[in-house]
Amino acid sequence: MINQASIPQGDWQLKALCDLPTQAHELKDFTLSLSNEGSLSGRDGVNNFSGTVDLDPYQHSLDLQIGAGTLMAYPNERASRLAQHYTRLLNDAEGYELGGNILRLLDASGKPVATFEKMSNELVDGSQWQLLGYNNGKGGVVSDEYAPRITAMFKPDGTIAGTTGEHGYRAHFQTNDSGDLEVLSTQLSPDTVGDDNPIEEQFLNALAASQRYERVGDRLTLWDNNGARTLDFRKIG
Repeated sequence: MINQASIPQGDWQLKALCDLPTQAHELKDFTLSLSNEGSLSGRDGVNNFSGTVDLDPYQHSLDLQIGAGTLMAYPNERASRLAQHYTRLLNDAEGYELGGNILRLLDASGKPVATFEKMSNELVDGSQWQLLGYNNGKGGVVSDEYAPRITAMFKPDGTIAGTTGEHGYRAHFQTNDSGDLEVLSTQLSPDTVGDDNPIEEQFLNALAASQRYERVGDRLTLWDNNGARTLDFRKIG
């Protein structure tokens, strides 16, 4: 019988490229997600990718095949070089070591080429979130200069607390391990804490309409009961 703890399924955050010096902030958007059904996905700092994985937990061997990906432009040559290096080492990896929350990919000689840390998928873990995009009620999620002013924290006492940039706000919520979410009684603070934010009402409406969530590491997405995305967040603390 296979020990499930020896199978590196789940969501992983890249922490080090063993043959290329990097700083921590350069790797914050490099991820790898492995399923027990043979599929993989991830992010290379800018673009998302998908592919397949063939795992042998007895031999601790693997074969990662990176396939289709998005085609966003990289902001500079350094970012492009890191992305190319990352996808190349994923394709070339032939083995792995797994210990607790740490995953190391190995090359054909058994040398570590990359180190990952398991990412949390819990909604309530003390994380603070910054808004990336919101549903404006016109059929999709948009991002603009006002979105990053908005923050949220899902607290163990069942409250959401944050700021819209203009006002503080609070709401009550209920959730479960299946990803269901119910947001109740959203209220704005009467005190102004910052500059006017014209998307404040749209954000609060989207939050109130949210009925499901999915967290993958440092990204959090909410949906309504029709399966439409309502809000996208990134972890900032």
